[in-house]
Amino acid sequence: MSRYSGLWVAFKVLSETVDSSASVHVDPHRVEIHTPTDFILPPDGVHIRWPDDWLGQERRVITVKQPAALAYWRANKLDRLMMGRPDARFGIVTVGKSYLDVRQALDELGIDDAEAERLGLAVYKVGLVVAARDRGRDRPSPEGKREILVVEEKRPLIEQQLKGGAVQRAGRPPARRRRQDRRARPEAPEDRTASSRPSRSPRRSSRRFGLDGVQRAHQAALRRC
Repeated sequence: MSRYSGLWVAFKVLSETVDSSASVHVDPHRVEIHTPTDFILPPDGVHIRWPDDWLGQERRVITVKQPAALAYWRANKLDRLMMGRPDARFGIVTVGKSYLDVRQALDELGIDDAEAERLGLAVYKVGLVVAARDRGRDRPSPEGKREILVVEEKRPLIEQQLKGGAVQRAGRPPARRRRQDRRARPEAPEDRTASSRPSRSPRRSSRRFGLDGVQRAHQAALRRC
């Protein structure tokens, strides 16, 4: 994406994901890269050149680089439905390590792919986080969802994009919950020192989506172990 669009591309490094070791087999063909077919790069390219004033650089970022990055994002399907069906009643949208926390929480509740389909629950993983112009309109439509839970760290980047996309589609957006639950209690930590542990997620997830029975069964199974 960086080479194609000329933008800086980075990823966030957390101790939970890098302070570990493992033996893995890496297939050099595991990633199949697709060149966008719905975007045409300008003849002079996307990178800086001499002379290149700051107004020209800014104009290129907005009119060329960001649309190129979005075209790459669409062509390579960087955002993916990881569990459940697209027409599920409830949706969890998450990103990065938060996705792993959500999956661990669902595993502790005994919710696999088959159970997620039965419950009407879908998990959507975001691969490109930083907002770009008109990004929300490119997100999959939340129509048909009764409620969407956004699990992300600190600032509500994804939440704002989903809200903007719903407004742009001129439809009625589903309820979105992130910062507080129905009793005004924080759903997820916002400060740097706090951590979102998977052990906290089953209770929040089961309460949010009406899966109290699943949570009680999970707790009873733990007591029997």
